Amino acid sequence: MTADAGLRLALETPVGTLSADYRHDVTDTFNGSDITLRYSVDFNLGALTVTPALHANFIDRQTANHIYGVSNRQSEKFIKAGLPIAPYTISRAATNLGGDITATVILTDRLLLIGNMSGAYLGRSIRENPGLEDEFEAQALIGIGYAF
Repeated sequence: MTADAGLRLALETPVGTLSADYRHDVTDTFNGSDITLRYSVDFNLGALTVTPALHANFIDRQTANHIYGVSNRQSEKFIKAGLPIAPYTISRAATNLGGDITATVILTDRLLLIGNMSGAYLGRSIRENPGLEDEFEAQALIGIGYAF
């Protein structure tokens, strides 16, 4: 279990929003950091807002290793489960490039439904891990927001 702390800066313009996020592991579990640059555009359609975006995520070696590497302990668990995955250490920083689309729907004056789908092409040092089967990473989420 880890916890990150960070800073977000955003510049809103008539042609979209450019933002930069910095995060660092404050628990010293892996002592790593990453920076994400993101460009997004909002399309408001009444109660529905759709936001497509492009992003670049610069991950230092420690963070890349924490997320995409295979520790000795993890390798032992894989082998016990019948998956012969050897330990692997990411040797250098990486840059993942990708995009996402977020949809938000206003349900009431306080409730918001949020959905997001994102994908990224993994950086070269991450793709070199023989335990990874794909060069891409995809995620989806759905949630509810509440305004206090």
